Amino acid sequence: MSLLITPSAVSRNINHFLHLQNKIGSLPPLVVGEIVEAEIVERQGERTFLISFKNRNVSADSEIPLRVGEKRSVRVEQLSPRILLRVLQNEKSESLKFADFVKYIGTNPKALLDLFVEGNVRFSPENLGELATLLGKEDVEIFQKLIQSMTLSKGNLTDGFFKDYIYNLGYLMEKELSEALEKKFGRAKNMARASDNIKGLLSKIAYKLDMLMNARHPGAERLSQFINSSLKTIEAHQVVNVLLQENENEYMFQIPVLLPEQLGLAEIYVKFDDMDSNSGGRKKQQRVLFLLDMDALGDIVVEATIHTKRMGCIVRCSREEVRAFIIPFLRELEEKLVALGYDIDHLKCVTETDVSIIKTAARERVDNLYDQGGVDVVV
Repeated sequence: MSLLITPSAVSRNINHFLHLQNKIGSLPPLVVGEIVEAEIVERQGERTFLISFKNRNVSADSEIPLRVGEKRSVRVEQLSPRILLRVLQNEKSESLKFADFVKYIGTNPKALLDLFVEGNVRFSPENLGELATLLGKEDVEIFQKLIQSMTLSKGNLTDGFFKDYIYNLGYLMEKELSEALEKKFGRAKNMARASDNIKGLLSKIAYKLDMLMNARHPGAERLSQFINSSLKTIEAHQVVNVLLQENENEYMFQIPVLLPEQLGLAEIYVKFDDMDSNSGGRKKQQRVLFLLDMDALGDIVVEATIHTKRMGCIVRCSREEVRAFIIPFLRELEEKLVALGYDIDHLKCVTETDVSIIKTAARERVDNLYDQGGVDVVV
């Protein structure tokens, strides 16, 4: 069962219609079944947009997430008593979008780290100034707290850290929105809860920024560019994980790590082995690969194998002096893992000359998603 769904997949479960506010007499000639190209010109409200088609601007209500400037193919579904346009799902364009996302990750390997580093600075009250009040101080504060809680450090490494990280970044937002839409009661409350994460907050703030940009507020445009780039980064990681899940039964996460002088980046690959038929469909074993690039210590690979609550772990480094530095910390690591309820099968540090090869091979699995044709699969 899929843990993630693509950002675009949720729109297949939302009402696909644009409800036009204009009457038929004020519009250019339309025929039921006709397909036209519509451009999103302006956001007018939370779910109201100004769209342009056939050289005419009209207002439309939409439950579908739309962005100013994008173009969507729509089909005239109904002219009376209200004009309805159905947004078409173009499989070819979706596949091309997936390919773009895969290439984006390859050419911007540290984009997610930039989101954390730059986001923490941009969303400080001092840098936002008046914008902090206009955008909502509570949302700004929640954004900063989420970023801090999602940075891996000695103080916040708990058993639930990675689960919370996946939720707080917004990896599961579309999945939870889809589930919320299927509920008969409490739909609005569940949809609000599903958007209570970094991606949801950025989308919410982007909506407010659209209004401020129309008023030409200083600083709004630069912040908007950062938010759009951040949303693309999160969506690219979501798409890559869906494709990895389908092709390799694997997930790839990037997590900021608090180092003594700066933020570092840990790349984590989680691969599930075959399903255990005797355990109700649970994954039988997981293999977790941590790729670390430490300025002073060089390339480090941590490979862990987990079977229920039993763990084996090997730390690989490229130099003997680095191994001598790491070994004293293994005892502390073992104590923490035992405290979390794990039985330790083995825990050791070894030197190898091909550590960088292991890292390259892991990253190539992501790059090869495009070549394997995985992007041709529309979820």
